[in-house]
Amino acid sequence: NNPAPSEHFITVNGSGKATITPDLAVVTFGVRSEAETTGEAQSNNTETVNTLLDALRASGIPDADLQTQDYSLREDTVWNPDTREQESRGWIVSQSLEIKIRDGRDVGEILSLASRYGVTDVNGPIFQQDDISEYESEARMNAITAAQQEAQMIAAQLGVELGSVSGYNE
Repeated sequence: NNPAPSEHFITVNGSGKATITPDLAVVTFGVRSEAETTGEAQSNNTETVNTLLDALRASGIPDADLQTQDYSLREDTVWNPDTREQESRGWIVSQSLEIKIRDGRDVGEILSLASRYGVTDVNGPIFQQDDISEYESEARMNAITAAQQEAQMIAAQLGVELGSVSGYNE
């Protein structure tokens, strides 16, 4: 119940890295539809997105790798300087889909679908690893090893022995 005074501690930091080889590419396709009414804008957008989804599935992308990221509906207004009021020009529906491409050889083919199926925005590809837990663990161990080595070096220079770890922060 008597905590050791702070002068009995050596505090060190460690940094660790792990090299990751990507196993998938992530692309986001955006579809924007404009119309006079909300119903018409939504219908047009739904039709375009459903046609795009059919093409993506036909290209081998499973449903589990297709996810709606964003959906928005807003009125398209413009300022009229004569009336000094906002005037409606209709409605805009925007929807974005995240697509995970697990075979890097398919990236070009999937990107080419954008121009054929009404995609108005493309982001990516972003190459990443689907499950990084193994690499996080490797980086953590590298950081802990680096911190232990630094602590041992400092302890040797001070002529003291290290005890157990009193705290850990990641």
